[in-house]
Amino acid sequence: MVEIEDALFELLDSGETFDGHDMRASARNVSVVTPDPDATFARLVPFLSRAGLIDHVTVAARPLASDTFVTLWPRSGESFDRG
Repeated sequence: MVEIEDALFELLDSGETFDGHDMRASARNVSVVTPDPDATFARLVPFLSRAGLIDHVTVAARPLASDTFVTLWPRSGESFDRG
């Protein structure tokens, strides 16, 4: 998990920050604060694909003022349960 976080951290642009992680029984969550979740995820896809992780991740985003996450990947647009 730490190696993945380190690699993701290196790929962040200005205005994006790594906001930590939490580990739950059914998921490992990595949090990134970004003004444009779709653009940030698009930039991370090549790394996730090369690492063999893209088929094993769910990516979600939420506005800072909200408690509701929306799934970005796989592209369903459904609510997201953080595990």
